[in-house]
Amino acid sequence: MSNPIRIFWVASIAMALCAPASRAQDTDSPRVPAPSQSTARYPSLSQSESDLKTAADSGQAPAVDAPLVPDTRPLTGTQNLTLGGYSNVHSFLLPTVSLTTQLDKYPATSGYDNVTSVSYLLGRLDLHHVSGRSQLLLDYVGGAAISNPGTNTNSTIQDLVFSESIDWRRWSVLLAEQASYLSDSYFGFGGVGGLGFLGNVSPSGLGGAPGAAAPSLQTVLTPSQTIPTTRVPRLSSTVVGQAEYYLSRRSSWTAAGSYGLLRFSHAGYTNSSNALFQTGYNYQIDRQSTIAILDRFETFRFTHLAQGIDDQVVQLSYARRVTGRLMFQVAAGPDMQFFQAPLSGSSSRLSWSLHSGLNYQLRDLSLQTSYDHFVTGGSGVLFGSQADQVQGTVARDLTRTWQGSMSVGYARNRSLPQTMLNLGQPSFGDWYGSVRLNHRLRLGTDLFLAYGARLQGTNTNTSVCAGGPTCGTNSISHEISLGFNWGLRPIALP
Repeated sequence: MSNPIRIFWVASIAMALCAPASRAQDTDSPRVPAPSQSTARYPSLSQSESDLKTAADSGQAPAVDAPLVPDTRPLTGTQNLTLGGYSNVHSFLLPTVSLTTQLDKYPATSGYDNVTSVSYLLGRLDLHHVSGRSQLLLDYVGGAAISNPGTNTNSTIQDLVFSESIDWRRWSVLLAEQASYLSDSYFGFGGVGGLGFLGNVSPSGLGGAPGAAAPSLQTVLTPSQTIPTTRVPRLSSTVVGQAEYYLSRRSSWTAAGSYGLLRFSHAGYTNSSNALFQTGYNYQIDRQSTIAILDRFETFRFTHLAQGIDDQVVQLSYARRVTGRLMFQVAAGPDMQFFQAPLSGSSSRLSWSLHSGLNYQLRDLSLQTSYDHFVTGGSGVLFGSQADQVQGTVARDLTRTWQGSMSVGYARNRSLPQTMLNLGQPSFGDWYGSVRLNHRLRLGTDLFLAYGARLQGTNTNTSVCAGGPTCGTNSISHEISLGFNWGLRPIALP
């Protein structure tokens, strides 16, 4: 470990230990955590006052005069930042049922029938419970994808996003998990931009990732699945623990650890796991701007292989947050990788890392974008990769009952020279795009029509593609979807 990194770790620990002694000299009062806030799928800011009052009466959303609460999550934390949320009124359990019928057209070289039909039947539970200083958020989706007879591609769908936070005067603790069992990559799943769009009223600018009651974990923590493969069941899971200590009204120190795994049910794919520990210091410049420094250490290991990767990253971060309107974040810095049992080249490699995100909300328009440059476990195809991942969603209220949205995503994975032997440096690309039109029948219930396209391809031979049908070629598939989402009456909790 280099001297600057060692100095940063020592300084971080010293700040935590010396905080009680410095409390008497600090003229600022301790930062009190913001009141508990709901980050469930509230109506967008463009909805009418009568809609908001109806939602409040049903237990789904706060009253119209409920104030917006700023997002106080630390820049050096494990969750993505949001635009904030409405102050809590009710704890509730919200069931939703959705049915989507989809026509898929694959190229003749894909290994699938040229045209297939798939029906997605999903049930969803959103749980939001606040008790004292504790806030529990849970979003679970379960169901099945049923294909037309003869294709033998029926599959189970399971997805869970969970978080529980506990606040004290100076301490805040977060426990979180993000897990899924799917037949395909989560990246653009279902041809409509991701699983959340299959069983969710159009995403709002408030709250976490589209379709998630709990704010999503940052991309670097979850196992990557952005390399094209055949449809094969895979389990992805990440558990996280995080602690934050408020050094003063403006500053805080965080420490977090996580463990993730990616497991495939078929042979020919590489199972992997990653363990991560990070610590950082956050400083609030003013009410809307924050800076931070982060040190992260991550390990990647592969089942039955001697190869492994240790990844050391230091980042400087800046974020600007205007509650309910704007969230912008950028974090960048050097990335040093160390290889166990390298197959070629040096045992170390210097690169760079970047994490950025933008959420923007107008009265009838919302925009969410992100870009990440980071090291991954290889998506079950490579023994580690250098990845670039871009995603974006824009939604606009056309009328009180109609909304249009568009989602795009791009991922590029390039193998690391130390993990390949006499095969050059193959790279994999994956694009998806979708356009969607929603018609709201009532609050929580809507119909939607969507068109999606996905372009997959590689620049390498089939020997390193782990059975991917598009290896060495470029192919495009098309999906047309018609769906119905039915939100049941929320169940109020004490």
